[in-house]
Amino acid sequence: MSWHKSAPDAAMPLVYLGSIAVAQEAFDDAKTYLDDAAKLDTANNEVTYAQAKLLIAQERQDEAIAMMRSFLETHPSDIQALSIWYALAIEKDAAQPVVAYAESQLKQSPDDVNLRVLLARMYSLDGNVDKTIALLDDVEGDDDSPMAFWNLKGQALIASNKVDKANALFDRWLSFYPQDKNAVLGKLLILDSQKQFKQGLTLTEKTLEKRSDAQLTLLKAYFHSRLGQSQPAWDIINETSDDVKALPFVRGIVARLKLIEGKPVEAVEHAEAAYASNQNADNALLVVAALEMSDDKARAFSFLSKHVAQHSEDIQSSMLLAERQLPKDRNAAMATYA
Repeated sequence: MSWHKSAPDAAMPLVYLGSIAVAQEAFDDAKTYLDDAAKLDTANNEVTYAQAKLLIAQERQDEAIAMMRSFLETHPSDIQALSIWYALAIEKDAAQPVVAYAESQLKQSPDDVNLRVLLARMYSLDGNVDKTIALLDDVEGDDDSPMAFWNLKGQALIASNKVDKANALFDRWLSFYPQDKNAVLGKLLILDSQKQFKQGLTLTEKTLEKRSDAQLTLLKAYFHSRLGQSQPAWDIINETSDDVKALPFVRGIVARLKLIEGKPVEAVEHAEAAYASNQNADNALLVVAALEMSDDKARAFSFLSKHVAQHSEDIQSSMLLAERQLPKDRNAAMATYA
């Protein structure tokens, strides 16, 4: 309120007061603040966005959509207005007209990176990874690029298994923002998938030197475990709370550490907990290793057979199953190999 008193002709103090009133569900007060702001010569687009958000808070979505569409008639490529319209349209399962509008605007303004990224987000939310990549493919990215660009393109490239392109993108992202957590996590994901555990540990340690982060600290323990370095991994795990120790990801680390220490029987339950949460190839092989090293080969074979039946795209596990089938049933092994 003091800001408004010191600058009575400024619209933004009234916008902030209106936004606070919306959050407090004092809708009449909010409308008064925003109406007063709209009358000022200093009124800007923020007043209109705030008025739309007031309508949304009052569950008057159709009026909010009408307001945004009217606003776009004079501000055809306004990102915020288009984002609000799209979010409201998604709730009504009627997003296609918004997507078509954004596509038409981008044709008119192909160099508008923010509009390109917003349209890419629409494609991504619709599950269209190929169109997302195609739209962002020509954007290399620099320190002026919106952060949403880096996230969207990185996720899309990983989802489409374009590892080389994803790796180059994350390297470029890190060259501009070496401490960005999403960039670091994306790079670590690739390093892990390529079994480059030493490089993963180096990047994690380098990042942790500049910032404290619980998730990255657990990833450091993970990379230690993948490198067979049990003590530094235990040093991290033992410092965590019981709630953290109960996390499936952490239990997967514990399972690896138990195997490193030659305690496979103790590893089994932890490996199974990790697999129950995430049935990927690494966790499947972890269960198999724990069971076989515990001399429970029958159970390991049964588990592996079931996993491959449910995840036929897991080539590594399929090859492992075929190897175990070969001495028992050559035809079954050949079928698995095929």
